[in-house]
Amino acid sequence: MLSSRRVRSPLFFDAPNLKYVTGCRILFARAPRNLPTDTEVMSLFLSQDPQRSCYKPRPWPFGVAHHPATRYPNAPIGFLLTIMMSLEQASHAMALAAQHHRFRHAHPNARLFVMANTRGEERLLGALGADVCSAPQNMSAGEGMYHPIAGRRRKFDAIYDAQIAPFERPKLSRLFPSCTSVTQIFAGWLPRLKNAEFRKFVNKLRRDHVIANDVVADTVVPAT
Repeated sequence: MLSSRRVRSPLFFDAPNLKYVTGCRILFARAPRNLPTDTEVMSLFLSQDPQRSCYKPRPWPFGVAHHPATRYPNAPIGFLLTIMMSLEQASHAMALAAQHHRFRHAHPNARLFVMANTRGEERLLGALGADVCSAPQNMSAGEGMYHPIAGRRRKFDAIYDAQIAPFERPKLSRLFPSCTSVTQIFAGWLPRLKNAEFRKFVNKLRRDHVIANDVVADTVVPAT
């Protein structure tokens, strides 16, 4: 039996045309109910009056935004949703926009804004009727979190930290003269697909671009 987990771990990306519709799985997600009390919620309260908070979309589709919107149906609560994946693929954007319309119908007094990472996402989601604003997910990252080590010479202009997968954007790393990639490949993928994605990634590496992970049998060992 084909489980939803296998769809999430894109086993279908080597099937012609099917990779373009895998994002439609978001359509079938339902607002979480009766969450366990130990559920970890990644959120940030920006204001209490009026209530404004920022969520990550876990669990799908909009984190726990459904719960305060249901408990306080007449309150003008606002939610900001950060996006952890590219929505420039039409099927992903259409599925999320459909969920957005569903949320808005269920909670007419609440506002949910999707924080687009790129102008392309903003245009696409806006055209689909979603409330969207341009606000990349890393805009609030603390610049003091990482800092140069005194006496160490910088070896690379950038670090690419993302999986080797069709929905990532490694081409962005190629904008830099030198770069090291800290990466991994989905464990649930077929060996043939793993090897194909890895070879494609390696073949497009520029000069002075390297992989920081150990490489074993045409795949990468996850960093520890």
